[in-house]
Amino acid sequence: MDLRTRALMGASFWVIAARVVGIVVGFALAVAVARIYGKDALGFVTLLTSMTMLFGVVAEFGIGMFLMREFSASGAGAGRGYMARFYGRSVLIVLTFALVGCLAALPFFATMIPEFAQGRGAAVLSIAMLAFIARALVNLNTQALRGLMRIRAFAVMLSGPPVVNLIGVLVLAVIGAGFVPRPLLPAVSYAFALAAVALISTIFIRSDIMARDSHGTHDPADIPPAPRIARAGFAFFMTSFMSLVVSQGSVIVAGYFLTSADLGLYSVAVKISTLAAFALASINMVAEPRFAQLRASGDEEELRLLAKRTTTLVFWSTAPILAGILLLAPWLVRVAFGPEYLPAVPALLILTGGYFINSFGGVSNYFLNMTGGQKVLASIVTLSAVMTVALSILLIPPFGITGAAMAMGGSIAIWNIATLLAVRKRDGIWLCYMPFTGGRG
Repeated sequence: MDLRTRALMGASFWVIAARVVGIVVGFALAVAVARIYGKDALGFVTLLTSMTMLFGVVAEFGIGMFLMREFSASGAGAGRGYMARFYGRSVLIVLTFALVGCLAALPFFATMIPEFAQGRGAAVLSIAMLAFIARALVNLNTQALRGLMRIRAFAVMLSGPPVVNLIGVLVLAVIGAGFVPRPLLPAVSYAFALAAVALISTIFIRSDIMARDSHGTHDPADIPPAPRIARAGFAFFMTSFMSLVVSQGSVIVAGYFLTSADLGLYSVAVKISTLAAFALASINMVAEPRFAQLRASGDEEELRLLAKRTTTLVFWSTAPILAGILLLAPWLVRVAFGPEYLPAVPALLILTGGYFINSFGGVSNYFLNMTGGQKVLASIVTLSAVMTVALSILLIPPFGITGAAMAMGGSIAIWNIATLLAVRKRDGIWLCYMPFTGGRG
């Protein structure tokens, strides 16, 4: 194993460890909500989480990805003056987008207030607004830390929200809160956990930048104006937003057709199935800034080698997880959530099948995004998102949560096959690992 592969694995270890902690705590959180607060509470906080994730991507508008790519490409030589002003301007743009976005999102969210919270609309909308704005800032800061190559801080931030949220859920279960119904308490905890992580990460990033060398190769006066930053982030925004539509769109559509209890069942299937993708995402979170750095430096040979190393590492990290879910799905559901959640197993198996395709070539998404193919990737993901929503509308009424899983799993599979073909056409390489033939692209 060469030094570069070891470096990739070492950095990936921190991210994978943090995501493991996040997943374990996330499971504990879902179990705690399900067992302490019930299906209605789990269904509503699942809906709020999906809406918050979509809103955060819209408000962040791809600016974080653009910031990450620029920080990665310029390296440490940019200087603290340039980086501080670039980051500060990005924060102001995102917060402005978030505040304006709330004017449109909150009336829509008000139509989905559950029966147990009727008469407490102001409290529900306040909770949602706090979660929406905090998520947008968390998204920006997550990408800023990657661009600054602060992998350990980035790893800590990944596990921060679920850890703080779990503590809040358990504390509120004991002390309660008189201003909201009990099933709404998990949503309160979720919103305040995001706000705490957003504030702490902003302070850390600002301090890290100000500790850097004041002399750099980039003049602070050369920072793009706000409209240009927003335009540059648009392609990244489309990819991020539409990928969330793929992963969360079926949940939101299901919210219209299914009861809160059925939505709680589907959330269990979605929660467990995401185990199959965490290794892929974790490793690529480390490799992605490096893709941008190598493309900016013109080192195409090393860029391709890194992409192939990453593809191999992703496959062998993901395959055991996929096999475990497929073999142990009923046991996982029964032990973690209880026998009443066993109807979620068929949906879980379908979603895992989609992630199986993802494990073969998911690197191609990140490779395209950081090497000038962001517009191609945005087009592919947009088509997949449209397919997810359309199939959800068609399949959920007759098939329930199984139909939702079919819509999401099928779209994930088609999306990843399309990106593999796009990389092959542009760069002449297959970014997929084929263990049974002993070859790589």
